Amino acid sequence: MSRESKKSGQGSGVRGQPANRHLTSRVLSTFAAALIAHCSLLIAPSYVQAARPLVTEDAVVAGKGITQLEAGIDYTKVGNKGEGTTFIVSPIHGATEDTEFSLILPYIFGRPDTPSGVDGWGDISFIMKHLVIAEGDKIPALLLRMALKLPTGDEEKGLGTGDTNVGFSGVLTKGFGPATVHLNLGYTFVGDQDEDSDNNEVNYGVAGEYIIGKKTRVVGEIYGLYHPEYKAKEIERRALLGLTYRLDDTFTIDLAGKRGLEGASDEYGFIGGVTITF
Repeated sequence: MSRESKKSGQGSGVRGQPANRHLTSRVLSTFAAALIAHCSLLIAPSYVQAARPLVTEDAVVAGKGITQLEAGIDYTKVGNKGEGTTFIVSPIHGATEDTEFSLILPYIFGRPDTPSGVDGWGDISFIMKHLVIAEGDKIPALLLRMALKLPTGDEEKGLGTGDTNVGFSGVLTKGFGPATVHLNLGYTFVGDQDEDSDNNEVNYGVAGEYIIGKKTRVVGEIYGLYHPEYKAKEIERRALLGLTYRLDDTFTIDLAGKRGLEGASDEYGFIGGVTITF
């Protein structure tokens, strides 16, 4: 689930207006306070459906007191430009029945755009998800997600972007028998809004899951981002197809292949990992 790029995160705003700067500041302060307030709650077991290996979010939260750990490898090759591998660790905790907090901690073993192959920790992301409406017989579940990406990776070594990104997205999830569909739409504030908001982006994704047997799911998605100034050949869109297998109430493993579309058509790779519920 790699989201390493300067174009990464979700949010909303208008270039150059003071309201944007105030909004970003308030969001950062509120998010940090909420995260600190719930860091002490990392306890308790139970099984919840794993979101890996999808990049597209689902409108599902862990539940009060439930803790999970997602870990996996994301390998990417871009034509003749090079290849990169990222090890991603993501602890998740349900603070309330409707709200969960998580971290995304990437360790980079090299990126296609940094052939020097310097290893190290990348930019860390803090995530908050809040379930607004639970799924009903005729209505989908609605969830709001906020992401804060900090420039913790060394930009000079190609391990980070040097930007603080704040993003927001809405998520819909609806089940149809053995199938489940997820829809995402979000906006990212990229970097310092005092200087320039040209890099702000729209993020989107559509994903599906289908149950085959008691423990196996087929998963697939198309996800990407849009910027008003992009040319058609620069649009970044990717597709993923994979499987998840639930070993028991504690372990779920996953494996998927991904392929770039349009402007990323020379990109391909795979994702594999495990979700552990304590």
